Amino acid sequence: MFEPVIEHLATVHRVIVPDLRGHGRSRELPPPYTAAQLVSDLSRRLVLVCTYAFNMATFREKLEGHLVPFLIRLLGMTRFAKFVISQGLKQVGKERADWIVGLIADQDRNLMVAAWKEAAFDSRRHLAEIKCPTLVIAASNDQAVPIHHANMLHCGLAPHESPHF
Repeated sequence: MFEPVIEHLATVHRVIVPDLRGHGRSRELPPPYTAAQLVSDLSRRLVLVCTYAFNMATFREKLEGHLVPFLIRLLGMTRFAKFVISQGLKQVGKERADWIVGLIADQDRNLMVAAWKEAAFDSRRHLAEIKCPTLVIAASNDQAVPIHHANMLHCGLAPHESPHF
């Protein structure tokens, strides 16, 4: 998903793109796909890009949290992916949209439902436990992960670690 910006970022930064278990090319790695397992897979420095500590903060997020597993089961991965593009990524060009549909459609339906259900967590109380240097990156107009999540992460990180925002 970040392929279009990696090259640009790499011109001025060292870029490390983790391929988390259950995602992308690492989707064949064994479960659990829990937040705790993903955190233990990553260590040292942390970059949080378009992510959240609590994804049920708004009514829309709560609704999506309950509807997405149902829609995945009902529509299947390909039709679900096309629905996501039609609703949330209208500004994306056809070539990019087709690439995203292929990326989503190639995922295992049952694993995707399990991962989505696991993603409904509230880790805000654990943010202060993060002791490594942490960079929070977000887009101000991101509809999938709105900016209030980046603010929540930033405010919850341990202040003595001087998180960047």
